[in-house]
Amino acid sequence: MVFSGVGEAMFGYAPNNANEYLFAPLGIKQHKNYYAKTAEEHKAFTIEKTPKGNVWFCDPDGLGTPGYGLCMSAEDMAKIGLLCLNNGHYNGKQIISSQWIKEMTTFRKVESKYFRGMDYGYLWWGIDNEKNIYSAIGNSGNVIYINPQQNIVISVASYFKPTIFDRVDFIQEYIEPFVRE
Repeated sequence: MVFSGVGEAMFGYAPNNANEYLFAPLGIKQHKNYYAKTAEEHKAFTIEKTPKGNVWFCDPDGLGTPGYGLCMSAEDMAKIGLLCLNNGHYNGKQIISSQWIKEMTTFRKVESKYFRGMDYGYLWWGIDNEKNIYSAIGNSGNVIYINPQQNIVISVASYFKPTIFDRVDFIQEYIEPFVRE
């Protein structure tokens, strides 16, 4: 998934602090470290299509890998999306500072033909900067899509190929229009 680096930046040693300070207040079950001892185990983790439960792929020291390896359900990803949509508030409590939400969704230009002109924040992609639509796009199909103007959070937990950006197209074309109705 996409939040291991964010969790590390916000809470220090991940996943233990993320379990206590982020997941528990959101009602997300505790995550456990998963360390692949061999290259074969690592490959199997990254390409296996079946759900893994609440695990966090980590290095030998137990540090969650930044950018991938945090396994969550769509429901749990939606909770993180709602937290971001509501500027760090969830169920009436401030879980993350609104300043941090603003900082991680302040996008920088990505100079590459491979990213369709999208800008990048702290593990968030700027989908439409005029409408402030942004998304966390994880490895192999996981997405948290946030459209603040429409007050919409859409999460997708899946194995979706061939490219990561097809997921955003899928959400905008097939899911978001039905959510707005």
